[in-house]
Amino acid sequence: MRCVAADAAGAGRSLLNGGGVRMDGKAWLELLGYAASVLVAVSLMMSRIVRLRVINLVGSLAFTAYGVLIGAYPVAAVNGFIVLINLWFLARMLRAKEYSASW
Repeated sequence: MRCVAADAAGAGRSLLNGGGVRMDGKAWLELLGYAASVLVAVSLMMSRIVRLRVINLVGSLAFTAYGVLIGAYPVAAVNGFIVLINLWFLARMLRAKEYSASW
């Protein structure tokens, strides 16, 4: 990731001098990819299945956006399919009485 310090005039200056941090487009994309990875990994550590599905849904949505933005359409397609799977199972579980109160 590349972070650039910039003042109001746009000239670079040291972060120690109180300059704002501006991230370029590639850095934002990388951050989105890392956030999606963390969400999917964290979802797999959940013991409650509804929580797992919700967190995995958010991670898969982030990965779908990431795949589209970087032009990795297979990544976007697989994660888009995972989003649909998560939505289907969540709807099914939330209709069932045993999962309705378990978040």
